[in-house]
Amino acid sequence: MKDNIPYDEFKTIKHFLADNRYQFRLKDLFLEIAYMLGCAGRYDAAECVFRAIIAADPGDAGGLLGLGNVLLMTGRFDESESTYSEVLRETPNDPAARAFLGELYLCTGRPVTGKELLESVYLEQPDSKVGIWASGLLDFCKELENESAFIS
Repeated sequence: MKDNIPYDEFKTIKHFLADNRYQFRLKDLFLEIAYMLGCAGRYDAAECVFRAIIAADPGDAGGLLGLGNVLLMTGRFDESESTYSEVLRETPNDPAARAFLGELYLCTGRPVTGKELLESVYLEQPDSKVGIWASGLLDFCKELENESAFIS
């Protein structure tokens, strides 16, 4: 069984999201479903739902960030970076986009830039969810640096 949503279901999701009567309530629901699919490792299905959300509302930051995360998790780094950058073009200081981009930079051999982004998010919003998450990634970086120094 293929791990994705058939095209007809994509059209159905896109239709409901485009209908103003349902848009606000369903968009949040579909975002949650897509994030749960991603957490369950069903990346094809999550990508399909995120793309349906974006098709209905091309500037939706939640859909774009979620899509970027799925692309990051599946090793499609260039696509992920351009998706996060799209959010930052609309909202240059979006803390989640900056933190996710920082994580991407850590994963793609740009640790200095990645840590700078994560540090800036943490310093601006230390008690927010994204600030706490950025702090966790920074702690992980420190542990790796300590292990590296110990092994050397």
